[in-house]
Amino acid sequence: MDFSEKIKEVKEYIAHLQALPEHKKKIIFFTVIIISALIMLLLEIKLTQDNLAKIKESAKSITIPQLNMPEGNTLNLPNIPFNEPGDSTSTVSEGDAGILQNENPDIEPEAEDLELEP
Repeated sequence: MDFSEKIKEVKEYIAHLQALPEHKKKIIFFTVIIISALIMLLLEIKLTQDNLAKIKESAKSITIPQLNMPEGNTLNLPNIPFNEPGDSTSTVSEGDAGILQNENPDIEPEAEDLELEP
């Protein structure tokens, strides 16, 4: 069979489809669309499985280095005691000018925390 004969057969088949009633054309169209969508879905599922398998294989070769962290306070932060709510040693009251003042005499405020009154 020659290539020109194949083209002639395809043109005849297209002419036959064009001569069909409208409802049959719609059925054929939507059937082709659904079959195409199913094929694309199956291909996507297969490609996703392959990609996940590649990721799984590459994840096996990843090693996370162990960090040797020294024990204790490494940032040299001051030791500030934590007091539970209701503890009498850390009560805060409102002063004369409406500024909160710490009543615990063991904790001194920093210079930048002090507010000067006029």
